[in-house]
Formats: sequence, structure tokens, C-alpha cells
Amino acid sequence: MIVGDLIAHYAQTQPDSAAVSFEGVTTTYGEFDQRVDRLADALKTTYGAVKGDRLAVLSHNRPEILEVFGAAEKTGFVAVALSWRLLPHELLTLIRDARPAVLFVQPRHIPTVEAIREELGPIHLVRITEPSVSAGPSAPAGPSVPAGPAESSATLPPGYDDYETLLASGEAYPTRWSVTEDDLVCLVYTSGTTGAPRAAMHTHRGQLAHARAAAREIGIASTDVNLIATPFFHIAAHAMRLAHSVQGAANAILDSWDPLQALRAVESERATFLQLVPSQVAVVLDLPDLDRFDLSSLKTIFYASSPMPVELLRRGIEAFGPIFMQAYGQTEGGPSVSMLHKAEHVDRMITGDVSRLASAGRPLPEVTVEIHDDEDRALPPGDVGEICARSPYLMTGYWGKPDDSAEAVRAGFLHTGDMGFIDDEGFVYIVDRKKDMIITGGVNVYPREIEEVLYRHPAILEAAVIGVPDPKWVEAVKALVVLKRGKQTTEAELVDFCGQHLAGYKKPKSVEFWQELPKSPAGKILKKELRLHYGPT
Repeated sequence: MIVGDLIAHYAQTQPDSAAVSFEGVTTTYGEFDQRVDRLADALKTTYGAVKGDRLAVLSHNRPEILEVFGAAEKTGFVAVALSWRLLPHELLTLIRDARPAVLFVQPRHIPTVEAIREELGPIHLVRITEPSVSAGPSAPAGPSVPAGPAESSATLPPGYDDYETLLASGEAYPTRWSVTEDDLVCLVYTSGTTGAPRAAMHTHRGQLAHARAAAREIGIASTDVNLIATPFFHIAAHAMRLAHSVQGAANAILDSWDPLQALRAVESERATFLQLVPSQVAVVLDLPDLDRFDLSSLKTIFYASSPMPVELLRRGIEAFGPIFMQAYGQTEGGPSVSMLHKAEHVDRMITGDVSRLASAGRPLPEVTVEIHDDEDRALPPGDVGEICARSPYLMTGYWGKPDDSAEAVRAGFLHTGDMGFIDDEGFVYIVDRKKDMIITGGVNVYPREIEEVLYRHPAILEAAVIGVPDPKWVEAVKALVVLKRGKQTTEAELVDFCGQHLAGYKKPKSVEFWQELPKSPAGKILKKELRLHYGPT
């Protein structure tokens, strides 16, 4: 069985059930199946796309992303969702790495593509059709489209085929290729410690296994509705989308995260499942008019990326009831490694023994977690080492990076780079990040990439970037710098300088000036001491 068989199965068994909803428009499983087939056929006949070709999407959350992924899941293409938060040169690096045959672009992101278009090489560009954008395959040239609502076709540059026109040219019953469970279905970008892009390769077999396991652990039923506010370039969005699709449930999509929009959608869609990061939970709980929304349909608030502060969790349970559930995982892991279930949250809150709430739960039944030392020897319960996981969901490696792949997965175990321990009852605890990664608002940020930019500034002698506790973001990016003798600069100038070279979420939230940074005898900056200076994250 391949992932796309889910689409065909539910198109036959429940064709009139909701598959996808977006901005008041619902697409049934029968309709979704036909649109996916037409798109897949059009890609073959119009562009000559073949099995294994990458299909890249640059868009805020929209149903078309699911259709592009559906075409990959049914016919053997490999889907890649690209982050719309990146600057043009950052995006170009990913496109050069993935080498997609087709790039689907939402109109608001066409200016980003145009900034690097001459460097893209041979690639078919498809403009996702939006209201007020005409369906012609070649729009006249004009000024850039700003981020925001779709503009008229007169503002769009030429050379982009129209999505709906392309889809309509395809047959609803295309010729199938031979696709196996071990074929790739998607590439999902993560980052290494240097910030260099690495795409985790995931197969049909792994993604189906994870979807079934997640659906079982969460208790998803065919009548459930998953509200997706997480960007689709993040594996979490696709993991929970598939976990609901494997049960024939519905997926309701939000363009992007907005707390009020999310609550309205829970109410209007009667959503039963909502995935958030702790910082988003904090924002929702701080809304002054939270009580005016009917959120009674919610059965699960699923949080990940970092443990929930106990006080925040207590407030959440008071507001929403005992519906919180945590997952720990990684892009490379497929993603889930462990889960902390609803009952485990509630039991600890009742007894007052909240220490367990700092854990990441216990491994899923199909997952083996071990704690390894620096020589890859398994450690006993309670000993701190690197968290390593073996499961049927793991990536098969990094796209085009065999050396990195061999380093990440050794003897069948994914080396997560997270430091932690397992207690006597099998609960996993994360105590540090081996690679100094910062998780801010649920997004991974790697300090070295920011430090490289800071070192370009003429006034900077030394720089260290760390994550510090933050009530909104859980961790905030903080830069600590030492100036060159006789040089001057300001916090605002350095933040602005970083913004010229990095995506906005990577910019430091604050900068402090130090006379000297703590160092080891070998001269290495001691980030652990710096973090302790600002308190534990």
C-alpha cells in the first residue's frame, strides 16, 4: 500500500465526506481524488514529468498544497514544501538542492521567486490560482505582488502557467506508474548545526506507518476534524494531516497562524483537533474574549516542539479541559518518537507530582529509544546522554548527503542531537540540546548561522547566540557581542543588520554588549555558562 491509496479508498467508500475545507469551501473525498488525478496527469502530459521528479510548493497553507502532495502520494512524484519565510537567496539554496521539475507559487510569493528567477535553471513555474487572479497561463508583466490578498493578473509577471488551467487539462483517470512502499513520497527540509539545508527523505512505508500509529495513539475517528494552523513546510502539519486522512477524517486549513482566526475556525468547523506550540497556547489563553468562542468540539490540543510550562498547562486545562497531549520528535524521525497522553497530564495535575510533565512522554509502541554516550554505548536509566531512536518512521537519509545520513542514522538508530535521559518507567526527558539549537515559537533556529552574519558586521569582535526564556516564544533568540576596540554600534542596528541577511524569525530579539565572553582553556566560547546567566530555558 502507498499513501495515495488512502485518497482512492475514501473516494470510493465515502465520496461525499469532507476531505479538505478552506475559507468556507469544502472539497469532498470524491472531488479531491479527481483533482489529484487531473493534476498528476497534467504534470505528465504537459511537462513530461516522470516518477521521482520533485514537485515544490511555495505557498501559505492552501488546499493546492494537499493536491500537489496527493499527486506525489498517488503517482510517484516527490513533494517538497518550501518555507515562505525565507529570503530569496535562502530559498535559492533549497531549490538548487531539491532540483524540482515544477515549482508551484502562490501569487504573494512570486516577488521572491522573481528575485532569483534567472538563477533557477530549467523549471516549470505554476501560479496557484486565487480569487481575482485570472486563469490565463501567461499574465502580462507588472510590479511585484506584495504579501497579502491576491492581486489582479495585471500585476503578475509572465512565464507562470495557471494552476486551475493546468489541472483542467488533465485526465481524471491517468495512467499509473508502478509505485512501491519503499519509494520516496516527500522531502522535508530541516537544518544542520551550520544552518545548511538538509532534506529528510521519507517513504510511503514510513509515512503510512507513522500516520497509523499517530491515529491510534491520539484516538482519531472518521468524524473528527483536524484544524491545521501549522505551516505545511513543517513536517508536523503533514504528519497530523495524514493521521486524520488514514481514518477518513477531515482536514480544515488556515492560511497561517492567527489566534482569533484559529478560534473562529474551531467554532465554525467544529474542529476536534488543534496542534499548537506552547507559545501559541500562551497567546490564546491571554486573549481577553476567549470565553465568547464555542470551543466545545475540541477533543485534543496537541503540543510539540518543547515541554509545556506547568503553570501554562494548568491554565490550559482550566480553560479547555483535560484534552492536552504532547509529542516529541524530529523531521528525521518521521516525526514522532514519544507521546505524553492526556490521562498522564491529568493524573499528575491531580496528584501534584508535576515533575513528570517535564518529560516528553514514553516512546510509541513501534519505537525503541536508547540513551547513548559519545561512543554509542547504551546508558542505564537516569544517565544523561544523546537520545537515539529506532522506528519504522525514520527517514531513509538526507537528500544528496550520504555522509550526513551515515552520521545521523547509525546501526538503525537516529541520533537526535538532543541530550536527555530515560527514567525507570520509560519516560523520556530532554535536558539539553547537544547542538545548541534554539526553538523559538516552535521553529528551529541554529545559532551559528546568525553568528556568521554578526561576524560580518564591521564593529563585531566576538558573537554568541543563545536561546533565553521568553513568556511568548518559550525561547527567544539573544545575541551577546563584544565590540572591536574603538568601534560603536547599537542593538537596533545589529538587529536590522541581521534582518538584511536572514529570515525574520532568525533575527535576535535582543542584543547585549559584553566586555568579554566566557571561554574554555582552549578558547571556545562557553554557551552553557551564558545560558545559565539568563536562567534555564
